[in-house]
Amino acid sequence: MKTITVPIIKSDSDLKMVLKTFDRLFMAEAGTLEAERREILALVIESYERKHFPIEAPDFVTAIKFAMEQRNYSREKVGTVLGGASRLSEILNGKRKLSLSQIRALNLELKIPFESLMKSPADGFAPIKRKSGQVAARKRIVERVINVSGFDQMNLKENNQNTISGD
Repeated sequence: MKTITVPIIKSDSDLKMVLKTFDRLFMAEAGTLEAERREILALVIESYERKHFPIEAPDFVTAIKFAMEQRNYSREKVGTVLGGASRLSEILNGKRKLSLSQIRALNLELKIPFESLMKSPADGFAPIKRKSGQVAARKRIVERVINVSGFDQMNLKENNQNTISGD
């Protein structure tokens, strides 16, 4: 039985060396020791990049536009999910926030992740001023929506609550 040495990536220069090795092994035939090494290197590279080069979820406007473009959704289709073409226009132009029912509909119908739908545009809306009891109640509602939909990895932060408004 042969052993595979797993490299530890501690710096960007280590990453470059491991990427060169990965490139060399990229076309390795399945079932070979080289292919197994390639798979291990892919996991090590992914772990390092996830920690050192995190990619944040887009805001809800960007996520909706991306879904429309990638899945070739018409404005009419997305408009029906959100309650009409004018509502879609207001949302995409940053004049309106998403309601809980719209967030859920976009997730269920268009498969847009909750994480993106909960994030408001950086230069968009001012935070909603709510009493602490209202914030806690809103969080419980969002958590129930997420749990019902089977999405439990959502990281709810109080500053992300500004994307939620009543129906």
